[in-house]
Amino acid sequence: MEFTYAKFLSIWQVIALGLAAASIIGAIVLFIIHKIRFSAIKDYKQKYDYLASNEAKTIFNVIVLFAIALTLFINTVYNSTVQMSYVWFFVRLFIALCLGTLIVYISYLMMEFAYPTSLERKMKKWRYKPRVNPKTGNFMKLLSEEEEDVHLDEGMQAEENVFSVDYDVWVDEETQDVKIEKYPGHLIAYQCNSCGFKTMKLMKEEIVLAPTEYSDGEMIKNYQCTYCKSKRSKTVKVAKLSQTESHFELPIHMHFKEEEKVNLVTIEISISNGKTKVFEFTSTKCKHIQDYIINRFSSICDHVIASNHNCWMLAYCRDIYLKYVGSGLNSSLNFKDIVCIPFLSSNISHLNSASVPLSLQNNTSHSSGNLLI
Repeated sequence: MEFTYAKFLSIWQVIALGLAAASIIGAIVLFIIHKIRFSAIKDYKQKYDYLASNEAKTIFNVIVLFAIALTLFINTVYNSTVQMSYVWFFVRLFIALCLGTLIVYISYLMMEFAYPTSLERKMKKWRYKPRVNPKTGNFMKLLSEEEEDVHLDEGMQAEENVFSVDYDVWVDEETQDVKIEKYPGHLIAYQCNSCGFKTMKLMKEEIVLAPTEYSDGEMIKNYQCTYCKSKRSKTVKVAKLSQTESHFELPIHMHFKEEEKVNLVTIEISISNGKTKVFEFTSTKCKHIQDYIINRFSSICDHVIASNHNCWMLAYCRDIYLKYVGSGLNSSLNFKDIVCIPFLSSNISHLNSASVPLSLQNNTSHSSGNLLI
């Protein structure tokens, strides 16, 4: 068994090194062919078109071949360690594949986002390099946007007006020979079936059948040619709605477990001197409400009892209130009832009365009460 595994590793070593060498040679040959084909093109406009269609693709393929070669080469190193167990073979293979995939992915991102800037500079070099008249050998002049309209027909001008095509006009000032070159514009326009120019633009989109979670929708795209004014329409499908986390919306009113459907609790304290205080709480189970009402009533009662020792009835009412009403607040604060504790005292005129309106706002009704303390 060990001999078979060792023999397999030796064969794998030869195959991996051979394929790695072939990948490197293939990458070099591909790059050389690309440069030879580019150098063989004499016309500057054709060089521009070749770079636009082949440069990025060729470089990316070269990088992929080098990544394959590196992956295969890594699968030949540390052979003495790999011979100890077949597990190390798969570990080495996994590491090599990860490195190769990482190189390809990073290269793809660079070619997709970073390299276009460098490629555009290289393409502009060939686009604006002075042209030579093949008949006379004279250098030609590039006309400005205003000057070139004389040499463009109406269809070409219409294409430039919608920015789908950009024309460069070169003129030999001695012989008045004209050379017109066509380049892609900044905006997208489609070729018109009537006039043949790229002046067909999307004017309007209409949804004739709205999509749902269970069926696709339909939308009509209306196009119009800005040159010949011909119109055409196209019907496309609209994908059905999907139930994803991005479509989830919290309800307007949220209520928690074991909580009354109360959005806001407002306590307004009106004292006899005209001053008022307002306290707002978001829950009837809020301990601040219970503590405030109980402590407020108890403190006033204590003040009166301390100043008038004959207020035994007030002390009794205070104890009853704290025992029953207070315990009721701890279990369920009911704002639909008006809690009114009578102060039975022969000498209580010096106590400033305080009225505590309790208001409750919920989804369906509004209740309020006054706690007279």
